[in-house]
Parts: sequence; C-alpha cells; structure tokens
Amino acid sequence: MDGRIIINISGKSTSGKTTLMRELASRNIGWYSLFRDRVKKQFSGYSRERDREVIEKVVFGFYCVLCEKGLPILLDASIDTRDAYSEYLKVAEKNHYKFLSINLDIPQGVALKRFRERVRRAKDQGDKISVTDEDTFLRNQNKEHFYPSDALSFDTSRLTVEEIASDIMDKIVL
Repeated sequence: MDGRIIINISGKSTSGKTTLMRELASRNIGWYSLFRDRVKKQFSGYSRERDREVIEKVVFGFYCVLCEKGLPILLDASIDTRDAYSEYLKVAEKNHYKFLSINLDIPQGVALKRFRERVRRAKDQGDKISVTDEDTFLRNQNKEHFYPSDALSFDTSRLTVEEIASDIMDKIVL
C-alpha cells in the first residue's frame, strides 16, 4: 500500500474524536485531518438546521479531492447514515484506499462530566460552542446514531488516547 489509508472516526459528542485525531496526526506527519467541525466554523453564523446539507456536501467534496490526490486521511465527517457511509466507501475503493472505521464509546455519565468541563472551559476562554445547555446535550446523546458495523470500538472512559492511537496504528500497514 502506498499510504492510501483513511481512518474514519465516529462517536458521540465528548467521546474524544478530536483528541484522538490530534494524537493520530502527531504520529502521522503528512496526513490530512478532515474535521467536519472545522468546516462548520468557516460558515459565518452557522446554523445546524440551515447549513447542515451544505456542510455535508463541502466535507464530502473535499474528501473526494483528497482521495483523488492520494493523501492519507484522518476523517471526522459525522457520517450519519448507512447510505452516506456507502458513498464514502465507494470513493475510497475507487481510489484504492484502505478504509478503517473507529467508533469511540463513552458512558453517559462520563460524557456529561466532559460536557460540563467543555462548557466551563469555553466560557473561561471566551470561545463559542454550539451546545451549551445540558438538556440539548442529553437529547443529542440519546438520539439514534449510525455507527458502521465494521468499526473497531473503544471505550474512551477506560483507555487513554495514547492507548487507542497505538492500537489503531498496530492495525494499519502502510
């Protein structure tokens, strides 16, 4: 394999997706990190209801370009349906990529503790985050989420990000 690998990371809010992406990026210089949340931040006055579809199209389009260029990719695209997942897999296959899906699990109590810390930190630093109240957070946590059946799952309340990253790196062969 010539470096054509995609590591797709999924999980609920506060499960550690961004932290894992940063850890993997630090171990894999030259990989492209495609974060859906970073794309959202490029939209002035982003609204989930109004802008969701365009965000999904921008992320997928960017993903297609990266695949055509043969770059290794760390992906957090919040792929939320089996059909969308199939489209990502088709592009990977067309461009001769290995596609590894990772699901990060987190018990709800730990997720809520991390959410409260995230809100406190954002407030202290003057940062804006999209969800700031617990009721909305818990509703989102309890929604049905799509997770690929072929994904490797890790409980981020039991394993460190370094342990998870090492296990993932052991599973890929470049």
